[in-house]
Amino acid sequence: MDSGIVLAGGKGSRMGGVEKPLINFRGKPLITYPVTAVRKVCSEIIVACRDEKQKELISSVLDDVTFSIDVFEGAGPLAGIHSGLEMSKGEYAFIVACDMPFIHSDVVRKLGMEAMGYDACLPVWGDGRYEPLFAVYRRDAMLKEVKKSLEKNETKILAPVFRLKSVKEVNVNVFRDMDPELRSFVNINTFYDMERYERVEDAG
Repeated sequence: MDSGIVLAGGKGSRMGGVEKPLINFRGKPLITYPVTAVRKVCSEIIVACRDEKQKELISSVLDDVTFSIDVFEGAGPLAGIHSGLEMSKGEYAFIVACDMPFIHSDVVRKLGMEAMGYDACLPVWGDGRYEPLFAVYRRDAMLKEVKKSLEKNETKILAPVFRLKSVKEVNVNVFRDMDPELRSFVNINTFYDMERYERVEDAG
């Protein structure tokens, strides 16, 4: 796949406002896990930061990545998606949150294959929940709709997605052959999550 965009801009509000990408998880900064997994699949890695200060902090723990800086303040993940897509060079981009430490590279690869010919490809759970921050997007189409959302002060991630002309939905169970427990979709949102997953095996 062309580009991998890791969103680092969140303020970790559910963890007391800590710099979540740099939280020590099993001996390494949390953001290093998704970056390592995505690097196996994507030819360029972009880390979307909320500001220059965060970029400086994260650049101390990551090598050989490109950084983008949010232009729109207070717009949540859409701001990072915007800056990351603006920076990316490929036709398709895999976009993922920085707090997902168990990503299996084969799941990303499969998602990229499923996205071919569509404006987006999103995993979906049996109850209808989407994974818009673990998805593949056609750069130009998604960037256009994200800009529209930001100009209208929309912050919901799915708002621009649902305006795309062709969106492929892939049931998460498709990935069980390579990730039986679907740990690729695990988020570390709280300190309880850190304790819960401290001893879980790494994905591939």
